[in-house]
Amino acid sequence: MTQYQETDTFPQNPIIKAQTKTNSFSYEIIQEGYYPLSPILVYTFPPNKYKIPDKYIVKTIFGKRSNQQIIKCSINYINNKPLYHIEFEDQVVESKKSTSEAANLYKDILNKIAKLKNLIKLCSSTRFNGIEIFGLQLQNIKKIRENKHRKHNLKPFNQLANSSQKIQWLISEMRAKITAEMSQAIKVYTFNFEELIDNESFYEKENYKIEKEIYRSLKDILNYTIPAWLENGGLSIQDPVLRIRLSGDGRNLIVLKNFDLETIFSEERANLIRNLWSNFYELYESLKNSNVSGDIFKQKAKTWLQLFLTPSTGQYNTHTFKKGLYQPADVTLYIHVLVFHVPEFLNEHHQFGMAAFSCSGVEKKKHQHVCQFFQKTFKNGGSKDVRKSAIMEIMDLEQRALYFYRNNVPTFFEKNKKFTIK
Repeated sequence: MTQYQETDTFPQNPIIKAQTKTNSFSYEIIQEGYYPLSPILVYTFPPNKYKIPDKYIVKTIFGKRSNQQIIKCSINYINNKPLYHIEFEDQVVESKKSTSEAANLYKDILNKIAKLKNLIKLCSSTRFNGIEIFGLQLQNIKKIRENKHRKHNLKPFNQLANSSQKIQWLISEMRAKITAEMSQAIKVYTFNFEELIDNESFYEKENYKIEKEIYRSLKDILNYTIPAWLENGGLSIQDPVLRIRLSGDGRNLIVLKNFDLETIFSEERANLIRNLWSNFYELYESLKNSNVSGDIFKQKAKTWLQLFLTPSTGQYNTHTFKKGLYQPADVTLYIHVLVFHVPEFLNEHHQFGMAAFSCSGVEKKKHQHVCQFFQKTFKNGGSKDVRKSAIMEIMDLEQRALYFYRNNVPTFFEKNKKFTIK
């Protein structure tokens, strides 16, 4: 095997010099490339068996001063096979076989050019060493390629190796099987949200476009998960009462009770805003008052809603204009629940106390759904053959999570730990 002496400070300096007993080469690394993963990685022929990089470009200078050659070499994997490319002057040669074939195709063209110009041929009896022409023997750049973090793009499914394809097929089939089983155990229903809006609602006149939503029955979920709770000790058969906290921690609402609004608003507007906050605080106190019925609370809530929607009056940009508070578009689902559903809660479930009703659990669920939408769905996209709404993808994900819990299927695996024994 030929011994090479390298002189370089790569990657600080792209120039690498290599010398043998008879030849010297200068390489300018334009693009260092990387080594593909096995089984794609290709090696040169024995006895050297150098690794052949992908996305590799180098400018090589060699030969005596009287006949110095400057060429640009590159290697790119096409269909998992390396293509060797050499550019010089206005000529290009390529080989799919080896670096040496590409180098000697280059040499043949040089000899033809020399013959046409009546020049002396280049050592026609000696073959060029393709490894040296492409600089594959350079050890320092080899170490850098092996040590650096390499980014590999995911390949299309039909280009995966047979073993990987088989694994992917098995995973896909199992996912479909679990989804089908769970759709029978815990049914998913759809409904039109607009149909649930109260006829007395203030925003029925607005041109809202609300897509159809989906939901599951809590009873179905409990029927499916209770056996697992019994098995892992989360529920005892001796104490069959299941206590479910709907959500929240019952923390008190903090309002701007003593803030002087007149320091930043006119007296008239400050009073309007003060009434809005005071009436809302009264609603909050009514929730904690066991003597307040749902009907009384509904009357107070509707009165507060009318105040919330106080419209502007007069002509804009004139002295007659008086700014109101909020528009119908500013009303949230929380306000809708407060006005039209909390009275029902008070009438039917007042014995629990309002501390049992909170939005913190809903907010947590919303956060989870946002993360799942961006990380684990096609965002209502994807190919036509497999396109599914993002909310249905999220529901399928939650259904499979329940399946994994019920059947004690691990959802993650720890990475193998490596130990170095010296």
